Amino acid sequence: MKIAVNLLPFKKELAGAGRYAKCLLQQLALIDKSNHYLLFVTPENKVNFAELGTQFQYIICPPINYLARIAWEQFILPFQLKYYQVDLLFTPSVAMPLASPCKNVTSIFDMMFFHNQQLKKYTPLRAFYGRMVTRIACRRSHIILTISEHSRHDILTICQLPAPKVKAILLAAGHEFQPLTDKTILQKCQQKYHLPDKFILYVGTLEPGKNLVNLIKAFQQFKKLHHFPHKLVLAGGWGWQTQEIKAAIADFQSEIILTGFMPDEDLPALYNLADIFVYPSLYEGFGLPVLEAMACGTPVITSNVSSLPEIAGEAGLLVNPANIEQIADSLAAILHDETLKLQLSQKGIAQAAQFSWESTARQTLAALNSLS
Repeated sequence: MKIAVNLLPFKKELAGAGRYAKCLLQQLALIDKSNHYLLFVTPENKVNFAELGTQFQYIICPPINYLARIAWEQFILPFQLKYYQVDLLFTPSVAMPLASPCKNVTSIFDMMFFHNQQLKKYTPLRAFYGRMVTRIACRRSHIILTISEHSRHDILTICQLPAPKVKAILLAAGHEFQPLTDKTILQKCQQKYHLPDKFILYVGTLEPGKNLVNLIKAFQQFKKLHHFPHKLVLAGGWGWQTQEIKAAIADFQSEIILTGFMPDEDLPALYNLADIFVYPSLYEGFGLPVLEAMACGTPVITSNVSSLPEIAGEAGLLVNPANIEQIADSLAAILHDETLKLQLSQKGIAQAAQFSWESTARQTLAALNSLS
């Protein structure tokens, strides 16, 4: 079967959906020797999907901005699919053409566009477009893949789809995410990003849905009540609608370190250097950084909403993301109690070990092959 994969939505600096596509394709390259893949990439992002194997062919498209990319997907991609005689289009994002001439499998990670009034992540126009595209993808795709049971339930409820059409295939932390003892690696990361010896870590895009304003307020409260030397490290690139986050950082900037976008190869060391990983997001389709931090043995605090309890299990401290005092108290509880810190570290490693990218890839391949 000839399978096309639309990778045009992803930039060179991969965030959540792009990292999913990269890890998934790397595993598919190892286990699938039957299908032929056509990867639609840009000159900029091709480096993230290079050297996968002889069964992967690259169709390099011109670098295009957001609006031009939408036009290309809707008006050029259908002709490309027909020209290359593609049997199946796999879209590891919501961006699929309305007039696809072949069967379609689409990954929908979450229904964030439908919760935008609460999250305030997107402008009203972008949220409207996202809802429209998501509904079209749900209707026109033969199979919808999602990344947690919570997201599956959300998709089924909002889009009113038959249950067999939506498959939850959970993600995983890569093998590189593990406890590190090599001081040279750790020191290199620490020096590269000018990190202090003691810090609390957040990893992810800096945007409203991640609840960073409440995290900063909770950190301020924690610092006022407790005499710990820790700084707050926010590792990630800037997303949408960031004015409130920037204002909150400015009010406490002496205690906050911004690393900017963090490449994949530096993340394991970063997690290992942190005393606590905190991820108080308001809504997540999965929350991969939670699992990555756990795999490294870093104690985790995360939200008790959406998919996060499903991912963290009993291995993390769950907090109400709207409760600033509860977040602050959880930070203090871990740093005051070495026994609790050790328990969370050990439980986190065990929890992360239950997930694997090989399993994710095998389940995805089964879904793709079911349409052959």
